Amino acid sequence: MDQIEALSVVDGRYKKFTHELTGIFSEFGLIKHRVFVEIQWLVFLFKELKLDAIKEEDFPRIFAIALEFDPDAALKIKEIEKLTNHDVKAVEYYIKQRLSEMGLDGIKEWVHFACTSEDINNSAYAMMLKAGRDIILKQISEVISRIEALGMEYKNIPMISRTHGQPATPTTLGKEFINFAWRLRFETTGLERLPIHAKMNGASGNFNAHFFTFPDIDWITASQRFIVECLGVEPILLTTQINPYHYISQMLHSLIRIAS
Repeated sequence: MDQIEALSVVDGRYKKFTHELTGIFSEFGLIKHRVFVEIQWLVFLFKELKLDAIKEEDFPRIFAIALEFDPDAALKIKEIEKLTNHDVKAVEYYIKQRLSEMGLDGIKEWVHFACTSEDINNSAYAMMLKAGRDIILKQISEVISRIEALGMEYKNIPMISRTHGQPATPTTLGKEFINFAWRLRFETTGLERLPIHAKMNGASGNFNAHFFTFPDIDWITASQRFIVECLGVEPILLTTQINPYHYISQMLHSLIRIAS
């Protein structure tokens, strides 16, 4: 396995259970999502905010930079990173190079406009966690369905229950299965409903560069539209340079309880 697609020790004996996560949580997955966010933001500036004129036929070519991104492209970004010593700046330079190859030099300086690195990172993390959560919920749902089926199958099988570790009144094997199914369903419902937040508001969370350059644009509304319509997650407006990442803490604690 190429290092760019590695996750962790789960790439070994547990690979058959985690292969769906490789393209999401590996370094390749992170870089791919960074590129996607950068491209979406670039197109949003042209298509929605009309900050520059661009031919309609050029949009599919620009989107292709993200949609056709592969591990080889990620390795090219890693080579650029050796020069920039900055991971997100390397993504920016890669996109500019691709635009130059397409003959679109006139728009390449719009790449990363008014963004801080954390605008790109936190948005990439949000999309990664959204995709990862979908996979986890699907797998847990299969487990719950199996437990519920066993509950129905064994609902008439009596067994002794215990209180304080001592034999007590009877129960059924099916009912004890359903206890676990209910607990898992309760926690996964909470996990499913958790908001996944992203922010796109600049170096200190105040839209400073945005407003200084284009004061007539309602940047708060524009940011919300971009995050909802282009990234498919929920906007968080009150931040510093970074997203406070409360939602990640909530998500991880939910997974802890599910594992428990």
